[in-house]
Amino acid sequence: MKPIRSALMGTAISLAAIGGAAPANAALVENWIVSIANSWSDTEFTSSGLGSFVPEDPFGVFDTLPDGSDPRNLSYDVISWGTPRTDAGRSFLGVDETVSIAGLRTNDTAGVVGTSFYHGNYRQASSTGENPAERWLDSATLNLRITLSPEGDDARSQVFDHSIPIDFMETRNTANLANCAGGSWPAETAACPDSLTTTTEAASFSFVLDDFRYFLTFLFDPENSQNVLRADLGDDTATLWTAEGARSRLSTRLAITNQPLIGPSPVPEPNSIALAAAGFGLLGLARLWRRRHT
Repeated sequence: MKPIRSALMGTAISLAAIGGAAPANAALVENWIVSIANSWSDTEFTSSGLGSFVPEDPFGVFDTLPDGSDPRNLSYDVISWGTPRTDAGRSFLGVDETVSIAGLRTNDTAGVVGTSFYHGNYRQASSTGENPAERWLDSATLNLRITLSPEGDDARSQVFDHSIPIDFMETRNTANLANCAGGSWPAETAACPDSLTTTTEAASFSFVLDDFRYFLTFLFDPENSQNVLRADLGDDTATLWTAEGARSRLSTRLAITNQPLIGPSPVPEPNSIALAAAGFGLLGLARLWRRRHT
């Protein structure tokens, strides 16, 4: 697994979304409608052994995940890789292709259900000279097209392109837990967990609408996640560890906060990251996760 290459690959505000001059003394937007379209790019694969090769046709959009499950009755954008040893098939990383979200309220720290990720963590064959295997996922970038509309006022919709880099680590599936990355692990752990790592600052960004700056934050939602063994959250990165031999669900929530602007509204600064918002979101939910799993 390589270090994450960029904290934030970029957030761009569509010029069409700005919609002219802001009205004087505009009111705070209290309720939002959100639509998010997700896709993968910049995918890289790492060698899984002697003669291993880049997966053929690893990408697709499907009505179910590769293991046949349909957790949200949506379409899923999927990356698949690896030579299978189980009936579940190849390993995969998936994301809800499109989600529509209502009920997002400004300064409601509980947030609303957002996008979910899915990791099919399945045992893969080792490469040999006679039987090379597909390489394993190493890194990818999640691209989000986010449309934020004040409820009942589509004319002031905001459209953003936001990217989140993800480093992925698929481990050799040994039951010798002493050799597992990220240890120590409980004795009942079946085999070495895999991990997904992103930056905490990529989990939040800010934008300006009228007389206010808003901060949109993606929160890890442990209550609606499955087969996530541990969340390791530092000042700069967040790493989630997934169970071997299972399909994990990594759920998120969206929250939006605001602060008034002092003086004239500045030009929006897409790369200004709301570290404070990321802190209350990711780190707060991580503490909740730890309390309930210790």
